[in-house]
Amino acid sequence: IPPGTECYKLKWRIILYANAEKNGTGNYKILGTAWRKENGQTGSWKIITGKNGRIIYQLNDDKGNKVLYLLKADENILLFTDANGNLLTGDEDFSYTLNRK
Repeated sequence: IPPGTECYKLKWRIILYANAEKNGTGNYKILGTAWRKENGQTGSWKIITGKNGRIIYQLNDDKGNKVLYLLKADENILLFTDANGNLLTGDEDFSYTLNRK
């Protein structure tokens, strides 16, 4: 999304649906600024173990392409990482954090 006056910050809502038959996997739906005119982005997710046993959610699109990596900081906070598990850093205006509340 190109930056501009109409889109200064992005708001996201990510819903992870668990697969009752396969622990640590499921489907997801992302809603928010980038998908205002659509019905969201969907795909599958799975848990991968990162450095020092950290829990990372790997989100793939409907074609199986890796889209996002989210580190579980606690029950309410997810942090964006790169494919190697390194935290993405923000600045004074933006962070790469998702908060449940």
